[in-house]
Formats: sequence, C-alpha cells, structure tokens
Amino acid sequence: MMVKFPDIGNGLKMKIVVVFILVCCLECVVSAPVQSDVLQISTFNMWNVMFNWPIRKFGLIQMLTKINPDIIAFQEVRADVRTGENQINEIQKLLPRYKWSYFHPINDIIPMKNTYLTGWEREGIGFLSQYPVIKTKIKRLAYHDGPDKNKREILHAQLGLGHGRSIDLIVVHLSYDRQQQCGNTVEIMQYIQENSLKNAIVVGDFNTYNHFEWPVQVLTLPDITPDNKCYRSARLVKRSEEFVLQDTWKDIHIVQPGFTFSNMPNPGLESRPDRILASKQFRPVNSKLTGNGTQYKALYSSHIIWNRMRNVLYAGYETYLGFKGRSCRYDCGPNASCRCGICVSGGDKNICNAPDCPECSEKIYRIFLVYTAAWTLIFVIFLYSVFRLVYILNKRHPDSEDCCICNPELYNTVRIRRSNIKCLLRIFPCLKLPPFFLFIFGLFSLFTLLIIGSHLFKEPLSIIYKVIPEEYFPSDHLMLTVSLAFDS
Repeated sequence: MMVKFPDIGNGLKMKIVVVFILVCCLECVVSAPVQSDVLQISTFNMWNVMFNWPIRKFGLIQMLTKINPDIIAFQEVRADVRTGENQINEIQKLLPRYKWSYFHPINDIIPMKNTYLTGWEREGIGFLSQYPVIKTKIKRLAYHDGPDKNKREILHAQLGLGHGRSIDLIVVHLSYDRQQQCGNTVEIMQYIQENSLKNAIVVGDFNTYNHFEWPVQVLTLPDITPDNKCYRSARLVKRSEEFVLQDTWKDIHIVQPGFTFSNMPNPGLESRPDRILASKQFRPVNSKLTGNGTQYKALYSSHIIWNRMRNVLYAGYETYLGFKGRSCRYDCGPNASCRCGICVSGGDKNICNAPDCPECSEKIYRIFLVYTAAWTLIFVIFLYSVFRLVYILNKRHPDSEDCCICNPELYNTVRIRRSNIKCLLRIFPCLKLPPFFLFIFGLFSLFTLLIIGSHLFKEPLSIIYKVIPEEYFPSDHLMLTVSLAFDS
C-alpha cells in the first residue's frame, strides 16, 4: 500500500532545500580550521613510554590545549603491534580538533633483559594537524659508518592550508652520532632540492650538540666552507640558495640559547637538539619553549603517586599469576632501581625481579584482597549508618526543641520484620545496633583498618613514595613552538 504525502508546494520545498544547503555550509565552516596568515608549529620528543605515560599524556594535552598549535610533530613515538595503538592516536582521541594525524614506525625496540612485559615494541615519528593531509612520503636515509645502527627516515607530508596554499612538512629524528648527522642533513638538503620544496618546514629532534652545529649549517648556510666538519660529504651536493632554510629560533632570539635538552634536574638544559627550520618564504614572528617540570609537578604529583600504587598492585597480581622476571618496561637509570613495576630512588643496586620482591609478593597480594574485602564491607556498613542517621534526623518535628543527638530513635535497636532482611542480620548482627552506635562502630572500624593497613603494607608504601625527580617532568625535552608568517 502506497502512502501519499500531502503536497507542500514548490515554494516551501525550495525553502527547505535552501535551509539544508545553508546548514551543510555552516557545518563545513565550523569544522574547518580557522584560516590565518600565521602558522603555528610545535615539535616535541614524546620520550616514548617512560615514567607514567598514562599521566604524562594528560600533561601533554594540557600543554597543547594552552598553546593550540596548528601542527605538532612528534619523535620517539611508541606503537603497540598487538593492539594497533600508538601514542599519537591516544592524544588525538582526547584532542579531536586535530582531525589529521600520521604515524610512521621506523625501529623495533629490543625489550629489557629478563622482562616478561610485551607491547609498545615499535618506535617512530609522526604528527597531528588541524589542516588536511594531501599526501605523504617516506624517505629512508642511508646508513653512514658509525656507532648508530638505528634506521633513520624522514616523513614528508604535504598539508593544505586553504586559499591555494600548502606547506611541505618534513619530520626528522636524526642520528645521535656527529658524523652520521652530517650524512643525514646532506640527504635532507638533496631531497628538498630534488623535489623543489620551496615551502619546506623541517622540524624535529636533530640531536644537535652545542659545539657541533655543522650538520644544521648544511641546511641553513648558502655556502659550506672547508672548515665545516660536514664539508667532506656536503661538497658532493650541488646547492641552490633558494632552498636554504632558516633557523627560526635564532632569527627571533639573538641572546637566548633556546636549550631544550635535558629537561631534567641533572644535567639540566645544556643543548638545543629540537629545531624548526623553515624556507625563506616564511617569516618567524614568535617562538617559545614550554614543558618544564614546575607546573607539571604541581598539577600531577598526586596522580603520579596513584599511578605508582596501581603499578605495584598490578605487579603483585602478575606475581600471583606466576610471572617471573623484570617488571619494568624501561631502564630506570643510575639513580633508581626497578622494583614491582616502578623505579625506586636510592641508586641502581636494589633491583629485584618477580617473584622475589617482598613489596609485591604473592602473599602481599592475597593479604591485599582480604583487606580490600574487609574495607569494602565496613565502608558499606558505615554508609548504611550514615543513611539511617540522616533518615531519623529528618523525621524530627521542626517545632521540637530537643537537640538532634537527643532523639531517642538514634539509640533504639533496629527491628526488622521482613524475612529476607532478617537473614542479612543473622550474617551481620552488627546491623541490629542502634543507628548512633552503628555509626560509631563503622567509624572506629575504618580507623582501625587504616592503622592495620599502614603496618601490613608498610613495605609497598615505602617504595611507592620513593619517586625519582625525573618522574616530575613531562619529557626530557622541552616543547618548541614557532609562529610563521607567509611573506608575499
């Protein structure tokens, strides 16, 4: 049977169509990034999954929310092969305004010796962007003789900015070896020239040393002279001045060194590995560094303690299941030891592997389960007593001159007629107590359990609070942000 809709008229139909088109256009405008003559770009070494990543990622999100860069490039990004997740995806889910992202894995991570932990076994580079990605390309950098055996690759992404504009973003993480850096930057310059990238922005961790700026100069100087330590490899590449890049931080800050590493108490800020190099078509108008530990510690110190507590508890659970070996995914360094899934201050001579750690032994875990059950039961009884007190006191007549605590119902034994609740009273006879005495009993029991718990879990608590200073930083690098204007 066909249903015939009433004729609404051609004029009304036309109005509906126009309204629909306007709504669609409005949605497109709202969802698109705001067009501007200034582009803000950040770079950040994510420090893989070191030290409380579940907490650090919220510190990173807080920084990005405050700065709101158009594009953020990342290095040392970890990915989990089994789940398909990576750290950039985790950030993007919490910052949906970055609609475009890209992650490129480069190296397989060798697990710590004797560890039973798996996951986060791939590391690479990537970015988040508020502008659409037109195309991407990966360029493998050749291995040059030296101690660094890690693969080095560059991520080239063309991003559309609207109004016919686009940029060529090149994300890098160069070798830590000085001479190998020379080979890396020579290849990058050659790639820029061969592809005629006149709107190139090279961003990332250059691993630059204070007294070895020669590799960066391969990209930023029009002529490479024989006194440049990279001259031997750079002289083989024919250079064109139109593709020479500018060091955006140095163009703005003449005196300030702009150190971004090491963002740690020791040795402290001493070098500038994180760079944003841009083509001459851009004019740097502002640059800043963010991510020191002062604000991070103030905001997240309690969260770090809770995360350490969770890790110790989970290490006890793994011991209960029969796991054996190292319970930390990363190296705790020379100032801490791995115990029960956390790094404990006091030097690196106190390492223990499961199941030999007394702080997270199978016995401790079993005691914790019994303790948790007892705590839950007493807490429920306490809540019930509070509910009874509030109920009785609310029944008091408003004209009554008796004080609240003198209400006789507070001291009467509970009388229950329903059979199912009588069964409950047989199991927990304390519920028969008068409401006021039940409240006192619950409060006293909770306080007693706290004292007992502080003695039972003295050893686990002692390592939970031995936080090393490095944990109070969002990364061992500062975040570099630069605002670039388009020169006509």
